[in-house]
Amino acid sequence: MTAPLFNHLLQVLVLPPGNLLIPLAFALWAIGRHPRWAKGAIWLTIGLLYIQSIPWSNHMLVSYLETLYPALSRSQIAASPAQAIVILGHGRYPQAPEYGGKDTTAAGALVRMRYGATLQRQTKLPIMVTGGAVFSGRSSEASLMAEVLERELHVPVKWQESSSRNTWENAKNAVETFKKEGIDHIFVVTHAKHMRRAIWSFEQQGIQVTAAPTMFKTIMPPFPLAYLPGAIGEIRTALHEYLGLIYYRLVSG
Repeated sequence: MTAPLFNHLLQVLVLPPGNLLIPLAFALWAIGRHPRWAKGAIWLTIGLLYIQSIPWSNHMLVSYLETLYPALSRSQIAASPAQAIVILGHGRYPQAPEYGGKDTTAAGALVRMRYGATLQRQTKLPIMVTGGAVFSGRSSEASLMAEVLERELHVPVKWQESSSRNTWENAKNAVETFKKEGIDHIFVVTHAKHMRRAIWSFEQQGIQVTAAPTMFKTIMPPFPLAYLPGAIGEIRTALHEYLGLIYYRLVSG
């Protein structure tokens, strides 16, 4: 089993909705042996399903991730000593039928690219895009991003970091290039909820960073919508960030 596949399977079991399978499986095993245990496991599954599905939970989780790095003002952008812009990849849209069956960038990556392009027009700084291909034989995310930025958003891309598989590798590989170029301060563009993990990863490589977050979760739905299920996908991505922060700190020592 390859490392990316193992990591994916691990995330399936730890993050929702896959993490509901463990108490549910236990309930099925215990139902004929320990009925009280089975009943408790069933209620635990129901409780987890509800808590991990409502917008209120997502708002609480994301608020902590986003508050450390607020959006930049024009004056903050102008005052930053950054010498380059890094736009982190965020997946691909594979075999898009409306684009002739070719891979292109995913919606999340487009949000980052749009803000990165805005930042480049204000600062005239060179851009690096990052992101490899998890599976061999596919175009890198970096190359897909560069194509959209140059052909559709009409901003130049100077560097493509196309061998990374995660945020830590994004930072490690990007900083190797910047050190050769004499660059020691950069803008990093990514989703606001991803920024804590991204900044930590880059700073661990010995480079100074100005956070340039985008796509904030700004509004919590009003009552009673905030407590009605419908946000399990968003909560999964928020919990993924928390797990990523913990994992990177453990692995880096």
